[in-house]
Amino acid sequence: SSLDSLIQLYFLIKYKKKHKDSKKKFIDIFNTYKKYASLIKLSNEDLAYLKKNKSVKNTISYWISKYNLSAVILTKGKNGATVYTKRFSVSKNSIKVKVKDTVGAGDVFSAGIIRYLEKKNLLDVKKIKNHQRTIG
Repeated sequence: SSLDSLIQLYFLIKYKKKHKDSKKKFIDIFNTYKKYASLIKLSNEDLAYLKKNKSVKNTISYWISKYNLSAVILTKGKNGATVYTKRFSVSKNSIKVKVKDTVGAGDVFSAGIIRYLEKKNLLDVKKIKNHQRTIG
């Protein structure tokens, strides 16, 4: 499997309008919780908000190294998604569809990733529940 370590916690970034006026608070929340993650999924908009003027690749490589992440998944809307790991990155273009509404698209994408990890036995639900107790 390309994800060679057990995924213990799936960390989903959600850009909330309530944090729009408080970038520092949003960044503080992100920094607090990313240290508990094995895998981070975020959008290109989220990353632009968080990356501190560094390149996308440098920012993600830094997070993977510093927090010992298995992967960072970057969604790019109509331009697809890229998975970054310590050893490689791979991009996939999105399928062209007629978009009626994008509400929930990130949640559906995340559900698909979680289901894939579960089917490949890369997701340990007991460990996730233990992490939720310690950080929640």
